[in-house]
Amino acid sequence: MPTHTFFNLDDEKRGRFLTAAFQEFCLHDYKQASVSQIVKKVGIAKGSVYQYFENKADLYHYLYEVATKKKAEYVQARPLGEDEDFFEWLEQMWAIGLRFDAENPLYTGFLFNISQEKDQVALDIMKQNRDQAKLFFEPLFKRLQEKGQVRKDVDLDFLVFFFSHSAESLTSYMVKRHEGDYRKLVQEGKPFMSVNSEEILQYVHHLSQLLRTGMMGT
Repeated sequence: MPTHTFFNLDDEKRGRFLTAAFQEFCLHDYKQASVSQIVKKVGIAKGSVYQYFENKADLYHYLYEVATKKKAEYVQARPLGEDEDFFEWLEQMWAIGLRFDAENPLYTGFLFNISQEKDQVALDIMKQNRDQAKLFFEPLFKRLQEKGQVRKDVDLDFLVFFFSHSAESLTSYMVKRHEGDYRKLVQEGKPFMSVNSEEILQYVHHLSQLLRTGMMGT
């Protein structure tokens, strides 16, 4: 976690540092990302970074916390209502999440990049993220199964696994379908996806209906 020295920086300087760090980790894999490049962009001594963070991994973890907090504040995920349709609720959560992705290239580029990483630092972060998603989805699907809204023969562990990965998979699909080179978009300061709200709603509705009825339909 950041030191008090980091939090004592004025807002403008701290903001410039975080922007430079997000850009560096968006444009490069974890191992290739350079602290030297970050401080060069900000115009500070390299030693200053280690007054702010214990090491590169510590900075990486903090960036993840910042990005996920920003997305959580935007999405404002809420529990499924007692009599609410699961798939309608899911469409709302997916759509809001994708709107955040489209509007926030730096945060989304970082989160997308981390989901593609093979380095152990990133893998540990993603495992923690999916463990948290499991804690959310597991009781939800048990409740739906008890209410008869999920078949008794469905493997709940598989459902939890699938939906724990669904949001990041949907973002990956949208990026590759609409743009492909997300790093170039981050570098140019362009939106992460050239997709409007109506298109997002169409995508999430199509996917939720596919999950509701199955590939064969009803």
